[in-house]
Amino acid sequence: MNGQTTAANPQVARYFFIVSVVLGAAFGFVSDPPVSGALGVLAHFVQWQLQTILPIGLLMLLQIVLLGIPFVRSIGPWAALLITGLSASVLFAPVGLLIDTWFMGDPYTLEQLIDEFSGVAPPIMVCWTAINAPLVLGFRWESQQPLSISAAPPETHSAEGLNPFGSQQSESDSHSIEAPLVSGASFAQPAFYQELPEDKRGQIIYLKSELHYLTVVTTKGRTLILYNLRDAIEQLPAEAGIQTHRSYWVAADQVVAVHKAGRQGEVELKDGDRIPISRARLGAVMEWITHRA
Repeated sequence: MNGQTTAANPQVARYFFIVSVVLGAAFGFVSDPPVSGALGVLAHFVQWQLQTILPIGLLMLLQIVLLGIPFVRSIGPWAALLITGLSASVLFAPVGLLIDTWFMGDPYTLEQLIDEFSGVAPPIMVCWTAINAPLVLGFRWESQQPLSISAAPPETHSAEGLNPFGSQQSESDSHSIEAPLVSGASFAQPAFYQELPEDKRGQIIYLKSELHYLTVVTTKGRTLILYNLRDAIEQLPAEAGIQTHRSYWVAADQVVAVHKAGRQGEVELKDGDRIPISRARLGAVMEWITHRA
């Protein structure tokens, strides 16, 4: 989608596909096929697979589009899921009725279309919220492999010799990303950084969780990718930055000030953005700032 979704996380995609197939099979089992016989039963299950796989695919595409709207990002993940579900219901109702017309011979009228929308909207919204709940709550569908540590990291490509942690590289290692961890060891380029378009691979400023997507903000712009914030943070050296909020991670060299307001606060960055600090993390962030100072 305009270069914003280059990371098709196979674990998340497989999860949604499995859920859609299971839902289609469940709906097929609990409802009676309109035509008896083996072909009638087969057509019945194919119909329900289309009625689940297609809307879930549409929901994923809509989520990508809607998360590009600042208002949707600002209202929180649960409200965003409901808006996505409602939008998908409106768009899928004509398609769903067409499927019913093809398999069951239902008339394609305005009255039937209204009935179709009223029938698909509640289950779409409930199912979409339910299957995204584990992702919103941070459940991980795979065990991440430990970040590669070696004396000679694999060759990667970074823009203008800058690594994502902000340090300048020499010409000899301008195609590798290194951040010293212990003597004689270095971190390879984080996997999520490779998912960014070539023209967005600048120095990382901050990361923001957007449901099961991740906004990566660099000095070259911002990109929305299909990724988990927790997994992305695990791929970064501890000294590269800090998680200030359940939904945010900021790069250490981008912080210019911390503003405390009661039991919460904000981190001010070089580009003028202000990143929230949650109450639960305020003490750790203030200690981190003090230690750096």
